[in-house]
Amino acid sequence: MIKAIIFDFDGLIIDTESVWYEAYKEAFKECNIELLLEEFVRCIGTNDDILSTIIREKTGRDTEIELIKKRAMALHSNKMENPVVREGVESYLQEAKEAGYSTAIASSSTFAWIDGFFEKIRY
Repeated sequence: MIKAIIFDFDGLIIDTESVWYEAYKEAFKECNIELLLEEFVRCIGTNDDILSTIIREKTGRDTEIELIKKRAMALHSNKMENPVVREGVESYLQEAKEAGYSTAIASSSTFAWIDGFFEKIRY
């Protein structure tokens, strides 16, 4: 018997992943480097090790790693200033509530990350 529904946060409730790709793609471009989607998807849901390796391979320097990451973080923060809940999420949550299911959020992100977005969307 189903008693609860668990929702993933990044990518399902709010599309932070596509925005991360846009931010990193822009940060790479500022260094005259192309970041392919096929490369970026290897990083989703992981720590920064894979991304650091990609940057190191493309630039040949460790010094670019923190520079690109900081620039991408700033771009992402700016792009996500007014996040939007993905279409259908609110109705799924309402249906779950009406059916008597408990709901929860699962994520590899930190609580502070998720809570920061919930404060912005006032959910």
